[in-house]
Amino acid sequence: MDELRRGVAGLAIAALVMGACGGTHRASRPSNPSPASTTPRTTPLQGALLRSVRMTRSARTARLSLSIGISGLVAGGANFSEAGTGVVDFMTENTDLTLTTSVPGAPTTVTELRLANSVMYVRTGADGSAPWRRVDLRQQLGTSLSGLSSQSDPSQALAYLAAVSDDVRKDGIANVRGVAATHYLATLDMAKALRQPTLPASVRAKLAALAPKLGSQRIPIEAWIDAGGRLRRVVISYPLLPLLPASQAAGVSPGATIHLQEDLYDFGTPVNVLAPPASAVSG
Repeated sequence: MDELRRGVAGLAIAALVMGACGGTHRASRPSNPSPASTTPRTTPLQGALLRSVRMTRSARTARLSLSIGISGLVAGGANFSEAGTGVVDFMTENTDLTLTTSVPGAPTTVTELRLANSVMYVRTGADGSAPWRRVDLRQQLGTSLSGLSSQSDPSQALAYLAAVSDDVRKDGIANVRGVAATHYLATLDMAKALRQPTLPASVRAKLAALAPKLGSQRIPIEAWIDAGGRLRRVVISYPLLPLLPASQAAGVSPGATIHLQEDLYDFGTPVNVLAPPASAVSG
């Protein structure tokens, strides 16, 4: 069970860094693109989501609130939860978060996480006395999540959504932290996305990393967009078991599901995320 808890905690960190399957890397463009490849067909609702990526990034920074839960972790129904707040710089991808984690059978822990200059640092402990650790998510989680583990900006979730889903639909207006926002529903269909010739190469690489694990499963995604076109909330749920290595899958319920919610607010807030000093980093 200890190994499972460590694996689940690692998956939660990956889900966090995914930013609801997020990221801000610019898509690479093919050389000498043809007119057909530079103007992919999108529905009006897909277009609204694509625009939200640009509008959210144009704010440059924001505060964020993150909630990660895993339901049905074991047959007895035990759950994992992680929640916290922080700041993100959409242009540099630098992120600073403080998270509280609760895992069945283990003490509640407080974790500080910094993503600075594309390197992640993690420190566990409420008093700030513990050393920082560099986190290699590719090594910790295996290649199944490596394609998404380098992400930090949730607005890229909408780039995935708009690129791969043909069923985007509206579901009314909701209040998100005091702001009216349009609620969009859609699904992430990685198998279908990978067949699209217009899919940007960077997005294709990230989806290809998960496709062998999740196969033909369609992953539900929800997004809330304000009147200015900015992302206010993103929610995604996906199965846990296919993402775990065999050594950590024993005893995990087939129905175990990861639920991620990330809210963005206070756009334009000052953000200055620095890597910890080398003397404070172990490993």
